[in-house]
Amino acid sequence: MNTSLRKIILIGISFSLFGFQCEKNLTGPILKGKLAVNGICSNITITLLEGELEQNQFENRFLVKERPKFQQVLRGKIEFIGIVKGKNDPIYLSEEGQSLYPVYVSRRFEPEYMATNCMKNIRDDMFPLQDAGAPLCEQMVEAGKRLYFLKQVLPTEQDSIVTGYTAAQLEGCYKSEKDIWSFFVQNNLLYQKDPSLISDYMQEGPNTAVFGDASPGFIGQFVGYRIVEAWLQKNKALPLDKVMRTPPKIIFEQAKYKP
Repeated sequence: MNTSLRKIILIGISFSLFGFQCEKNLTGPILKGKLAVNGICSNITITLLEGELEQNQFENRFLVKERPKFQQVLRGKIEFIGIVKGKNDPIYLSEEGQSLYPVYVSRRFEPEYMATNCMKNIRDDMFPLQDAGAPLCEQMVEAGKRLYFLKQVLPTEQDSIVTGYTAAQLEGCYKSEKDIWSFFVQNNLLYQKDPSLISDYMQEGPNTAVFGDASPGFIGQFVGYRIVEAWLQKNKALPLDKVMRTPPKIIFEQAKYKP
């Protein structure tokens, strides 16, 4: 089974979450089973590549003609298609592969990230991201809410998996939390709306330059999550749906976050 898991290429999942249904039918050699996430039991179908012929067919079909992304949500029907061949597969290590999926992205192309990636796609369909034009503080809080969602539906998952940070990066964020927040406050960044400036803190990357090589990219997610946690200390027992539908501006103003 371990050998087969490293050969996984396409995943089709049927599950029910908050009344939503998802189905994807696949052809070819398959492995069927159940996936249980936070009490939600899901059917899972995995297509395996069993030999060189199947691998060639996959590469000819997708890598040349269609080139699917690692994650893809088709509107109208939640569908997930993932390429999970393992971070060290030659496809990802090639020059073209690195241009599409740099190491800081492809390092997460491993089976342990499957559940998190599935839940991200469900979350994004249920709560589409609508923060374009919002100031940095609100975009950070929105990212924090979305991380909170993942932690609620995947309560036993490692924080380094759901955040996408390495364990060392996450530990560094907590140790430097006060300094990170002071940087945003002292440089008057919280209400900035310039997309080119915001992207430094709200996009994937090998690190966040101003905080050094050991820091994670997308560090705004960490700050936003800590703000959401501070807000929830004052608004305990709120259902997940209520948290997700509360405007980031309200959460930011009421949290009065100060590490």
